[in-house]
Amino acid sequence: MKVFSRIRGLFRRPKLPDRPPVSLVLLMLKPRFLDAAMLARLASKTLGVEISATDVEKRAAFVSGKAPCFVLSALGRMFLINNFPLPYFEQPDEVMANIHESRLREAVRNHRAWLSVDAFGKVDERELDDVYRALGKLAAALAMSDCLALYAPATGGLCVYEPGLIDTLTGPNPLDVFKEEAHEDP
Repeated sequence: MKVFSRIRGLFRRPKLPDRPPVSLVLLMLKPRFLDAAMLARLASKTLGVEISATDVEKRAAFVSGKAPCFVLSALGRMFLINNFPLPYFEQPDEVMANIHESRLREAVRNHRAWLSVDAFGKVDERELDDVYRALGKLAAALAMSDCLALYAPATGGLCVYEPGLIDTLTGPNPLDVFKEEAHEDP
């Protein structure tokens, strides 16, 4: 069952005319506190690069900003990290009507916040795999027990979040978390 294309247009975030953002979105049960220093520590550990939240003008790898939006520079690329204390869906009832998997419907119904890691700017097709590997690692590091579902706007992938997805998110093909067999009712 493919629910992804039907629900893609029902999300709150505006899309560029040609392409949705290259992004991974965590739908969360409740809002989470994040600041630049916390994100710098987490991204340093996750990406294996020293990232600073201070002296950003002098560093190639840094985190800057305040809640709800942060900029991360690392691995020769800029990323946005968004952390909003509100539902991701503008019309959750319409989204739920297009989802046949009960756990996904519950995630849409019950989430009260969202957190995303986005590639900033245009992503060349040749860079896409590397960018998703970085996004997968960052999303895995940010996902906690309050995460209900994971969404990829550019592909329309939506899946229930389970801790067992961490290995796939941090592996060579993070988008494999959205494979069809992951969306069947148990």
